[in-house]
Amino acid sequence: MVFFSSTSVALALLAANGASASESAAFEAALAQHIAAIQQRDMAGMEATITSQPELDLIFPNGKHT
Repeated sequence: MVFFSSTSVALALLAANGASASESAAFEAALAQHIAAIQQRDMAGMEATITSQPELDLIFPNGKHT
């Protein structure tokens, strides 16, 4: 069985969609920042990688809504 990282899959989708090298690099940097925020349980850091709006509603697997 072959496993691919989420980064590899996302970059392949960008390339297939005609994204430029700079767009791919920017996406890869944003994805790395997002994953690091998740690993560090940094909700503010994660939110900054998802939306530029003043608020973000999240519903966690346990049903908790923030």
